[in-house]
Amino acid sequence: MGMGMAYSSIADDAFGMFFNPAGTANAAYPDMGTSLGRMPSPQGNLSWWDLSYIRPYPFIHTATLGFSYDGGWQAVNRYEHDFLFNYAQDIDLSKYHLSRPLKVGGNFKILDAAVAPGAGGTVALGFDGGVLARSDFGWNSGLSLLNVTTNPGFPHPTFVFGNSYDYDHWLIAAVDLHVRPGLTAFYPGLEASFDQGILKARIGKGLPLDGVNQLAFGFGVDLSPFVLDAASTFPTGGVYRSGGGYQMSLSYRFGAPTYEAKFVGEAAREAEELQTRIQELIAQRENLAQKTERARTDSEAASAQLAVLKQRIQALEARYKTLTQAIERTNYDLKALQTQKAALTTPTAPGPEIPKPRKKGPPPWPKKHIVVEGDTLRSLARKYYGDENLWQQIYDANPGSIDRGLPQLGSVLTIPAPHKLAPAAGPSQGGDDGGL
Repeated sequence: MGMGMAYSSIADDAFGMFFNPAGTANAAYPDMGTSLGRMPSPQGNLSWWDLSYIRPYPFIHTATLGFSYDGGWQAVNRYEHDFLFNYAQDIDLSKYHLSRPLKVGGNFKILDAAVAPGAGGTVALGFDGGVLARSDFGWNSGLSLLNVTTNPGFPHPTFVFGNSYDYDHWLIAAVDLHVRPGLTAFYPGLEASFDQGILKARIGKGLPLDGVNQLAFGFGVDLSPFVLDAASTFPTGGVYRSGGGYQMSLSYRFGAPTYEAKFVGEAAREAEELQTRIQELIAQRENLAQKTERARTDSEAASAQLAVLKQRIQALEARYKTLTQAIERTNYDLKALQTQKAALTTPTAPGPEIPKPRKKGPPPWPKKHIVVEGDTLRSLARKYYGDENLWQQIYDANPGSIDRGLPQLGSVLTIPAPHKLAPAAGPSQGGDDGGL
């Protein structure tokens, strides 16, 4: 009542069976509670008293059995007694992607009402049913159907739908929607917890009596295994209006740890969480150190490989330079020899031209070339085609005699006709003798 009433999505103690029979499921300890309340009204003061008891059912895991008596009197013209037998249980629905079990429960009720004590009453049987769904992020939803009775003279069945949100285990916001024929009511409420839940403060819309709207304030003290709750309601239409009320409840949880042990246990839990966090940070630091060491080793290996590659590049550049110089010297000597040959074969005086039979020479292409030291595909293309950029044609004609881009020493290469004839070259560019 401290939030105006008990809400269908947070009804989790012995009194919860009145508002959502599923809330008692999987109770951790046997719980007995009693409450007493009184509310003034223009039609007569309403007083009530109840006694509730729940305990885990040992033969079915997560099941709870409960019993409750609830009596109410309004002035001298009406009284009612309700006897409730409660059963609730958790149902695992993880295969349907529900992270937490679904609470389900029901009440079997015997109701006795009369217009005056000793005047004889009306007895009826009744039933309440409910479900409670919870999440890992603090959102809970409750659904219950209350006061389904065999006597239509009792209050009509009430459909209740509720939601609540627990923010960081210290603030709970809850709402309930009550719907029955001829009446729809909306109840909001807030509850704040202090000192690890030992003290709780509440505010909400109170339950209206005979049309008098109420605003409720309350508090709770969890002196485990005792739990004390108190609340007062005030009419919102003015402090002088007939209305308002109060209620107190006291419950005892058999076997529950004391509130001193709760403080110690909470401190131990926080210390354990801090220790676990410290160990996680140490493990992260060691992991980062290992990754840093591996990165440093990989960097050193990459630097060594880079140095080796640079040395190989320098050696290849020196070899290329030596080969280029050798080719230039060879070309220079060849030109000198050709000049000497031309001077020796020049006739001293013209004589009668004697026709000579023309000999049919070998076809100009393809040519053959024996690879000697210093030959490259580019040098051969320059030698036979006059264009070193046509080296690919020599490569394509001799795939079996090329090793790593260089012709094999001593192999006989086939020099095909160029696809694109190079400009006319002198004797040094290769002739009918194959350039050997």
